[in-house]
Amino acid sequence: MTQPLRATRYLPLRIVALALVLATGTLAWAENWPAVTAAERKFSAAQAPGAAAVILEKRVVDDNQSNTEQHFLRVKILRSAGLDEATVKIPYLHTEETISGISGRTVEPDGSVVRFHGRVRRAEVYRGGGYRVEALEFDLPQARVGSILDYRYELGYNTPQGDLVYYTFLPETIWQLQGRLPIRHERFKLIVNPNYPLRSFSIALLPGHRPVVKGRQVTLSLNNIPALPNEPLAPPLALLRKRVIFVYSTHHIETPKYFWRNRGKKWAKTARKFTGDKRKLKAALAALHLTGSPQRRLRAIYRRVLRIRNLDVTTVADSKPDHSAVAALRRNYATGTGINLTLVSLARAAGFPAYWVHSAERRDEVFSPAMEDPNQVSNDLVMVRLGNDAVFLDPSGQCPYGVLLWWETGVQGFVANRHGGQWVQLPVPPPSGAERDRHLQLHWAAAGGWAGTLQARWTGEAALGLREAWQQRDPAGRGRALTGLARGWLPQGTELKMLSSQGWNNAAEILQARWQVALPDLGAAVVWSEGMMSLGRGPLLTAARRLEPLYFHHPYLQSDTVAIHLLPQAATPALPPPAIVPADPGPNSPLLFSERAYMQHAAGGRVLHMQRRLVVDLVTVPVKDYAIVKNFFAAVAQADNRQIAVRVTAPVVRTQ
Repeated sequence: MTQPLRATRYLPLRIVALALVLATGTLAWAENWPAVTAAERKFSAAQAPGAAAVILEKRVVDDNQSNTEQHFLRVKILRSAGLDEATVKIPYLHTEETISGISGRTVEPDGSVVRFHGRVRRAEVYRGGGYRVEALEFDLPQARVGSILDYRYELGYNTPQGDLVYYTFLPETIWQLQGRLPIRHERFKLIVNPNYPLRSFSIALLPGHRPVVKGRQVTLSLNNIPALPNEPLAPPLALLRKRVIFVYSTHHIETPKYFWRNRGKKWAKTARKFTGDKRKLKAALAALHLTGSPQRRLRAIYRRVLRIRNLDVTTVADSKPDHSAVAALRRNYATGTGINLTLVSLARAAGFPAYWVHSAERRDEVFSPAMEDPNQVSNDLVMVRLGNDAVFLDPSGQCPYGVLLWWETGVQGFVANRHGGQWVQLPVPPPSGAERDRHLQLHWAAAGGWAGTLQARWTGEAALGLREAWQQRDPAGRGRALTGLARGWLPQGTELKMLSSQGWNNAAEILQARWQVALPDLGAAVVWSEGMMSLGRGPLLTAARRLEPLYFHHPYLQSDTVAIHLLPQAATPALPPPAIVPADPGPNSPLLFSERAYMQHAAGGRVLHMQRRLVVDLVTVPVKDYAIVKNFFAAVAQADNRQIAVRVTAPVVRTQ
């Protein structure tokens, strides 16, 4: 489960990714604005093809002695779509950060200057687990195509209570070097606190683009940084963005191995203390009447923990801080971390080896054990050993037994114990761990037209993704969302009426729905597509070349069956033989394939069956293999759009 600190770490100024945030403000370091150069005035859309706006100049000064960050941005609007950049948003962590010195101006194409004297608005961005992220917003005046927008501000860190230097006196510094807008020039400066040893980590930088250290100052200047690529199946932006991270060590002689061992001991101690009164915990276990195999007993414990309400995502009147597993069970609410620790406590009381695990998040983190920063592993879950097997569980993420959120898989996790702990690799589930199965049955209705039923079934990651996306909606809202998804599978104009929907509760391992279907009036003579529920879809990948690796959240399996009950006088041409795409991918190709088979039989009438099975066993595909995957999905799309004609007026073709 993601702890609030994870969200606050990236929402406030970290993910302020300059371009994304385009936050403005007046800097304490300079009274006057930098002069607008002739090159900046003449900069045109032709110099940045496809960009709505461009950052001409960006300056960031981090002072780790005064705990302040100063930001200046100069943005030019190149096209009408770039006018949105005149609305400035500065996110910050309400309890730990302050924004001051906000100022801005608009430099018109004719050189005239319009200073910002408007109102600064305050908006809440995120609230949960005792944290609140807010944003200051304002609009720069009279912006138009060709305008240059200047803004600057200062962000200051408060000194909250805590036991770690990372959260208090010396906040980590992250230089975001790339965003959604191209950057012509950017300059960074770090004033180092001399009391602690500093360590830096460069991510996605070219060898020549390394920070320069001179005394107690670190600087970096870069030119012509492209915008983050906007490609289909791209990795999460946080994994692509060029950046430099600075962290301080609490001890001059500390090593990464010592650091993580020390953190593991603290985490293990926290887990032990959270147990509470062991006698009451045993009584809670007795009420569950555990019987059967170890897995059956663990599943029963897990179902009980899933009933605990998560304070990070819901509000409970008169809620109290986490105290113990016993308290969480009695109150039936806890924070996300408290829910996971309750599972650890109950499993241990039942005799299972259970551990609190801290892990990175694949959706927004490039993890390095060499970087002594516990924020890297601020996601937590539970590992329970069943004999020689390890089961990873996350009840706080509302995950079914044995299923994790996609960004919790395929990453390193630290299993804490009283001796420190060890690193483990969290597995990525196989394609069968994220299955979507669809069945469509159609017949010619008495009143004319084709009608029938559609059933869809999701398991594992596929079901969890839908639940996570729509968990805040009421049952009617979930039904509408699911029906909207299904409507996109069928020809335009298809009428859908939901008949049932099941599996929305946290413990359910299967999500399924059923609809009544009425296709638009296609006539009795119809041309059916082989991939009917993927009708009209083009190739998934079309670009001739690729800039970044392909990235799939998880492997998946999709199965489709279409059964069309034909009229007695209907006839069809010869059906294509069963096929596998590609037929022979080769030893060096990514492991993915699509199977399809068709058959016709006369059980209870003539029925045309169309079956499609798509398996993708991939997560990350390097650029060098892009053509293989591109060609695969092109072949799938081509097969999906092949047609089978069903003509009512033709004579029945009988097989000899």
